[in-house]
Amino acid sequence: MHCIPLLMAVISFPIMLLNILGGIVGGVWLGVAGEWWTLGLGVVGIICGAFFCSLLMFPGMSLTVPGMGPVGIIRLIALPHALLTYALATAP
Repeated sequence: MHCIPLLMAVISFPIMLLNILGGIVGGVWLGVAGEWWTLGLGVVGIICGAFFCSLLMFPGMSLTVPGMGPVGIIRLIALPHALLTYALATAP
């Protein structure tokens, strides 16, 4: 039973390291290649992306709170919020 968390830690560490180093190496490579516009767009995306995503998901919160009731039909009110979340996550 104790080997599964150890296995997950062993597997996730190299993936996390590649994810961190991939962004840094990609940014340096874009700078060396002279693609400053693309590099700047990526930095703006990193800084502003979470804020814009939260603004896009905010209208769905008005449907989630009433959908937290105990009755099953009330939970259908929360369905548009779930669909909005999936649509925003899969949108290009």
